[in-house]
Amino acid sequence: MGDYDIVIKRALRQGSDQLCHFLEIPTSGDLDTQAVYEHERRADLLRISEDKKSTHQVEFQTRHDPLMPFRMLEYFTTIVRTEGQVRYGDNFRSKSTRNALREINLHQTVLHLTGGAGQRQFLRSSNPFGMGTVHRYRNRYLSEIPYNQFRHSDGALDIILSLFSEDAAHFDPVLIVHDTIEALEAKFGSELTSDKKIAYRNLYVLSTLRGLSLIVLERYHQLELTIDIVNEANVVKTNHQLLKDAQDAFRQAKLSRLKSLIEQITHGPIERTLDERLQEASFLTLEDLHDDLTIHGPEVAIAAFLDKRHALGPTR
Repeated sequence: MGDYDIVIKRALRQGSDQLCHFLEIPTSGDLDTQAVYEHERRADLLRISEDKKSTHQVEFQTRHDPLMPFRMLEYFTTIVRTEGQVRYGDNFRSKSTRNALREINLHQTVLHLTGGAGQRQFLRSSNPFGMGTVHRYRNRYLSEIPYNQFRHSDGALDIILSLFSEDAAHFDPVLIVHDTIEALEAKFGSELTSDKKIAYRNLYVLSTLRGLSLIVLERYHQLELTIDIVNEANVVKTNHQLLKDAQDAFRQAKLSRLKSLIEQITHGPIERTLDERLQEASFLTLEDLHDDLTIHGPEVAIAAFLDKRHALGPTR
């Protein structure tokens, strides 16, 4: 799953009230998940309520897994057995199963980091066990989080997670990224503190789940921010190289879309002279041409573009 689950776990372990409330779990009380194994599998998050009357397990998923119900059933039996031994010791075997389940009171949740309404409906209506066996747990989705509550939270990770709300999906992706960074700037101020660096690194990591990472890195470049993008162990590339790669990819994507648009509205292949100028043009020049094509039409826009020698320059 990469770095995504690390960032989400950090949000939960730092007591993110918004995310804990969304998942209906306590804000503290983590248990050692090292002891919770089933076929070498470790629970993502295991938490017990302050009054010891309920236990909560959360697992993180980035894609649909048809075996997830079986995994959750394995977790259920392992956690109940492990917690039963911790609470009751040798007396655990003498307690009835019903009483043990009632007192441990395990609530299981799978938090899906991706997925829309269609997947939600499929998962909520499926039962892979067949007749006679039922195991219930909750499926929650980051897309279900309330945008305004998370966006206007005091927590940096809550602000970042607002990107995943279905409400945010209706906004222009560039604008929503810029708005999120502005909110983080307002929270942390102009000084690049260690907490601010962590927040911006988390924004980059999570933005990859929504396909927004190139926009994030482009904005970092515009703001002249120096952020190390790291994975679980080490820096994967120098910050300079990451930004350069992102800018090149971002510009290439814009160029490809623009060439397709020109071929579509002119009903033919792009002429060689125009193609050469497009290859040399900066990202901002390509954006200007796109706007001109929409407003003035292909003949006027392309003629003006070919005549704008000052628009040429190094790619951004």
